[in-house]
Amino acid sequence: MNPPKASFAFPMCGIVSFVSPGPVEPERLQQATDSLVTRGPDGCGIWIDPNRRAGLGHRRLAIVDAPAGQQPFVNEDGRVRAVVNGELYDFREQRRRLQALGHVFHTGCDSEVVCHLYEEHGLEFVHQLRGEFAILLWDGDRLVAVRDPFGIKPLCYARREREWWFASKARALWAAGCARQWDADAFWQAASTQYTLPDQTLFQGVGQLPPGHLAVLEQGRLHLRRYWQPEHQEADPAEFLPRLKRAVQERLPEGLPAALQLSGGIDSAAVVALAAAQRSDLRAFTVSFEEASHDEFALAAQVAERCGVPMERVDVSAAELLALLPEAVEASEGLAVNAHLAAKYALDQRIHQAGFKVVLTGEGADEVLLGYPHFRQDLAGSPAERRAIAAGNSIAAGIMVTSGSGLSLAAVQSRLGAIPAFLEAKAALGARIHSCLRPDFAAEYAPVDAYQCMLDFAELPAGDVLEQASELWNRSALANYILQTLGDGCEMAHSLEGRLPFLDGALATWLKGLPRHWKIRQGREKHILREAMREWLPASVVDRQKQPFMAPPLLAGARLPEHLRQLSEMDHPFLDGERVRRQLKREMSGEWAPALTWLATAYHMHERLGL
Repeated sequence: MNPPKASFAFPMCGIVSFVSPGPVEPERLQQATDSLVTRGPDGCGIWIDPNRRAGLGHRRLAIVDAPAGQQPFVNEDGRVRAVVNGELYDFREQRRRLQALGHVFHTGCDSEVVCHLYEEHGLEFVHQLRGEFAILLWDGDRLVAVRDPFGIKPLCYARREREWWFASKARALWAAGCARQWDADAFWQAASTQYTLPDQTLFQGVGQLPPGHLAVLEQGRLHLRRYWQPEHQEADPAEFLPRLKRAVQERLPEGLPAALQLSGGIDSAAVVALAAAQRSDLRAFTVSFEEASHDEFALAAQVAERCGVPMERVDVSAAELLALLPEAVEASEGLAVNAHLAAKYALDQRIHQAGFKVVLTGEGADEVLLGYPHFRQDLAGSPAERRAIAAGNSIAAGIMVTSGSGLSLAAVQSRLGAIPAFLEAKAALGARIHSCLRPDFAAEYAPVDAYQCMLDFAELPAGDVLEQASELWNRSALANYILQTLGDGCEMAHSLEGRLPFLDGALATWLKGLPRHWKIRQGREKHILREAMREWLPASVVDRQKQPFMAPPLLAGARLPEHLRQLSEMDHPFLDGERVRRQLKREMSGEWAPALTWLATAYHMHERLGL
């Protein structure tokens, strides 16, 4: 008998798998799985085949605390087993269809459909999935790994001699016995562009499955292919609000209250408003900074009051940002250009302490609706107009917009015929970071054009510079920083599942067909979202220009420079401490703050992760 509706379970987790030509000690799989305990503090599941040549591990975060959520899942004949990190939507309808075809379900978990979808469709089962997910599936002959279209959930892998290991985070691979080292190629890429390539991590021998990709490990060989390539479709603007409402509604957890991350921007405010229209058991959380230029508490409070949602203020001082930065780097396994990493870490910590396990965020709206100032720069008709946009977005200076020169972008100009504005900012920031690299490291990698590497991997669509800039941004900044470092890295460090309505696969695909003037109109970004929410939110939020979530630069009172001066005494394989200290003695503009923060996080990663 199938479980009744009330017993459906919704577990989040950390996942691990190995495949080996020879037997593997079960303790290694257990150690790797247990290293992900913050991703799943509510239980552990292990399966190893009788000859110990394949195994699956799962740490469980029980969103709805029902015993039916235990993983790994298994199909009727025991041939197909899977562990799933994430949330799948439309699973009830899929479950009914599969039952009608004779499939038998053993649990009430949403993710059990994975095994049966694979039985029915083989590798094409990926096209039946919608949600935020990473999946590891073993069918007796091969291992299948899948990552969601945008990379909301992480999935990395490593080869140790003839063994293959896959896991949610690199720390699990290290716990299994894989080497714990920096990757020089990836560090150069990140020092130049601030992001690794989509298939890289910062760690030697550890790759990551790119967003929207499927991997098959068979007979010791790994094959990757991109499965998510949405086709252009005509979009009726009148459908936008109903589609967004549905995406929000689907991400509200059944049977327990939800938290909402709220800033002074329209993205998170829209999620709060639409969630509050459907549920009353919500609470919003807002970061508040000491500096008025970056503090959005007053605007967030207006939204919370308008929507009738209680709000909690999370005050974070400059001293606390510096103190939390090492922890945040260790938890996220990522580098950062702003102390907003520490602020996000503090925010998620408070949400966890308040007893929540699910949080809805507004991330992704700027990607699907072209909300960043650098996208408006790409549409600008003249250099003067681009400079004016940069001048009006001082908070993003040195990170998203810049007035300075930087590393060569000749390869980008040659390939695209134009240079996306955000790459100019990244190149300028990269030049500052390069000035602090070890001379021998810089000389060895000088022939490597990191921007050429970025383009080679990107598979850019035909179109103008804005379309190509959007794709480059999504495959670099969104996937490797916003979603992985700031998002999942901070959230799951505190056993907190982030859900992102704007990055719903169906909604994002639909938005690709929306005419551009509904996204940017007369120099104003996210036009359709503003018009849709005008009756829901205060005008002060609806008409406010985009302000990225940034913590105040920690330059005042020599906070960050002094912090970095102390860190630079540490031996680092790629950073030159003397060059760092020499730079700190010079007069620096505010655009140097992102480079200093990046350097500080590189030192913290070296120390905290024991690389």
